[in-house]
Amino acid sequence: MIIVGKPGKGCEKYWDDIQKQIAGYVQERRILVRTDYIPDDEVEVYFKAADVLVLPYRNVYQSGVLFLGYNFGLPALAADVASLKDDIIEGQTGFVFKPEDSTELAVVIERYFGSDLYKELSTRRGVVRALAAHRHSWVAVGQITTNVYTELLRMGERRESLNRQASTTSPPE
Repeated sequence: MIIVGKPGKGCEKYWDDIQKQIAGYVQERRILVRTDYIPDDEVEVYFKAADVLVLPYRNVYQSGVLFLGYNFGLPALAADVASLKDDIIEGQTGFVFKPEDSTELAVVIERYFGSDLYKELSTRRGVVRALAAHRHSWVAVGQITTNVYTELLRMGERRESLNRQASTTSPPE
């Protein structure tokens, strides 16, 4: 097992407890722990070696690491915070769990390792990559952006029209 990534701020006691629990496995080299900064030229090795990406966020605005993992065809188990759940296709690109619920996280980890997504990981990596590329391609993102601006322009035009109507009709005296 490989654990890579910095523990979140405010999680020092929790991380200390985990380190105590896994110390024997680390000493036996059954678990590799790397909690320092991972240089860009080493990132690929970890993503390709991984069976799953676990994102136990408490809160997040966006996660580039999710899409980086998808780029390597790596399924993700992500906490249901912000828009992360919108970027997970249950059973196809990963699974979602309730944030700050270690019991549910354990259930989702077991569910993942019992799923076809894991059992067929070597072939499913390509599917994960393709789904993510399709949903988040430059073309798809460009179309979403175009749609948003088009709707904003329509709203502005409707507001201008209403303002013109209001200014041409005078209130009764």
